[in-house]
Amino acid sequence: MEEIRKQADQYFPEPEKKDTQKIKAAADLIGLLVRALKTMFLYPQNNPIPQDFKKNLFSKFNNFLEHYDELILRLDQNQFLCDGDSVYQDPSIEEGIAIVLHRDGVRQLAFSKGLTEIELYNFLDILKRLNRISSEDDSVTLLWEQDFSHIHYLVVDNYIENYQPKLLETPTAENLEKLYYSEINLAEAGAGSETQNILSSPEMSVIFNNLDTFDPDELDEINKLLESDNSYSGADEVVLILFEIMAQEQELNEYHDTVALLEKALDSFFNLGNISSACLLVKKLKEEEQAQKLSSKTKADRLKTALERAGDKERIHKLARLLNENKSVDMKLIKQYLEILPTSAISGLIYLLGELNHFAARKVVCEVLESFGATHLDLIANGTFDSRWFVVRNIVWVLGNLKTPKACEYLKRTLRHSDSRVRRESIVSLAKVGTSQAYDYLIAILTDPERKIRSLALKALVAGKVKNALNPLWEMVSDKKFRERGPEEKKDVIEAIAAIGEEEGSLLLKKLIRKRNWFQKSYWRELKQMAVKALERYPNAISLEILKELSTKAPRNLRPVVNSSLKKTEARQTSPVREEEIG
Repeated sequence: MEEIRKQADQYFPEPEKKDTQKIKAAADLIGLLVRALKTMFLYPQNNPIPQDFKKNLFSKFNNFLEHYDELILRLDQNQFLCDGDSVYQDPSIEEGIAIVLHRDGVRQLAFSKGLTEIELYNFLDILKRLNRISSEDDSVTLLWEQDFSHIHYLVVDNYIENYQPKLLETPTAENLEKLYYSEINLAEAGAGSETQNILSSPEMSVIFNNLDTFDPDELDEINKLLESDNSYSGADEVVLILFEIMAQEQELNEYHDTVALLEKALDSFFNLGNISSACLLVKKLKEEEQAQKLSSKTKADRLKTALERAGDKERIHKLARLLNENKSVDMKLIKQYLEILPTSAISGLIYLLGELNHFAARKVVCEVLESFGATHLDLIANGTFDSRWFVVRNIVWVLGNLKTPKACEYLKRTLRHSDSRVRRESIVSLAKVGTSQAYDYLIAILTDPERKIRSLALKALVAGKVKNALNPLWEMVSDKKFRERGPEEKKDVIEAIAAIGEEEGSLLLKKLIRKRNWFQKSYWRELKQMAVKALERYPNAISLEILKELSTKAPRNLRPVVNSSLKKTEARQTSPVREEEIG
């Protein structure tokens, strides 16, 4: 449920008209932010230079927000956009703050008026940590843990970007001449003069000088040949030859010896970091196993054993080491390799989650576990018993994406995990499941000792319009312990009653407002004002009538608030709907 992933307090609409001065000011502001960040990397924390940069940055932010109220930045892979225009672009396509945030799923940042120095400095510290995140953290978690009041962000679930190599886009004589040189072994005796003769021949001059005469289909064919030649792998050729040999083997012993040779080849590929050839080998093993099931059970069983060994703990350990030492490994190939493995590899994949240091690699493993589906739920859910909290959180993410009611019993357990980050992910996953049982567990977690956990559970219940939560929320407001909650949480609970309960919730809030209180009058006055605002914010068929009635029957000290909300509600109901609000 996308709404649960939103950490922003409001929806950020696209501006109706671009303000060029605002865009320029935003670009200057982000440029200053980047320079401040660089000084934090270059100098010790107590050095006056980064301190001065941060103070200047906060002053510029204050000036901008005083004038424009908010700064909304959208993220597009490697750049920040303001009102649709680029205001900052990472200098490299492989690293940068925009790239890392976008990779982790952040699609929008918003800074609102009232931003404090502490919030801004903490945000800078998060950006500083992005290039050294440990295996337990990702940037979304770092943002969530700060619980900013004036910095909001929007997160989506899907985000691993794959870049394809560019083909020859503009064929020129220079390009083909360089390629031609690369095909000639200049170390051969006499090659130099022979090469010059070939290149200077009339035939080659015609080719180099008349490239524009190739039609699009011919150029496409040239590109395909160049790409095929560039991607040629001798290791792949060896794999294919071994499988051809195996297909000719008549004796079982010789067949088994060839399978053993393929297993050794797989180990060599891992040692060399050649995931492409490893992926091809395992794919061919899988195809051969399926074919042998119809003709030879003995051969099929031997191939099944080889496939299981391809995902055993020893090779998984090698894979973890490879991924930790080399960030440039093609994650698409890693995913293809892991998806071919049999279900016996599930425990190894869970082990792998605990060994990986990089977020992108863990994300791929989670997606592979998800691909095994609900039919292997018990094997996947074994990961919830792992002693490492970050492994449990990843498994909870997988269970949520499977969206099967059977996951609820496991998520009920992780809702009580000692680490709040696991409990947070459990709430998100239960909301994805979305059954009545899942929501019952979310209602129960409203008593969690941490406010952020209670707040997230409440947002999930509001987003799901869970009617069963209405009475527990009303009992919470009526309980004496409710006064111990902070003002923001009290406001959220009362507004949840209005949002979830609709007409019934409005009647409960009316009851709260009309309630006579002889003790702790300031506390009850605060709750009643919140209730009036909730009726205004979540109007329904009877809320307007309730506000009209309260305008004369509410306590006198509350009537100004009631009349203000009544006017706003009436104005909203009578104002015409703008065209862009339709649809």
